[in-house]
Amino acid sequence: MISELQKHIGALPNTTEAGAQLDRSMGDLIDDTVRTFCQNLGDRNWLIVNGDRGERLKNKGFWSVFLRNLHGSDYSLFWANIRQNAMGRTEVLINASQ
Repeated sequence: MISELQKHIGALPNTTEAGAQLDRSMGDLIDDTVRTFCQNLGDRNWLIVNGDRGERLKNKGFWSVFLRNLHGSDYSLFWANIRQNAMGRTEVLINASQ
């Protein structure tokens, strides 16, 4: 099953070219552009990310040759979704302990 674009609530923009700086904003989140699905290939399961995602989320130039595996980008691609999940789980834990 392919995920819905509307359920993607925000990714951090790709900073490969500019390089990340600790003293600067991470920029605006990019939403409604990442779609995924799971695929079994032989004895491995893969999470496939759509190639037509927003241009600001794609690796460009020199790095695109080496960064076809997006596993290192999981956190930034799903930044807002992960935060929302963590807040929801924390709220459930707090409410359960009261």
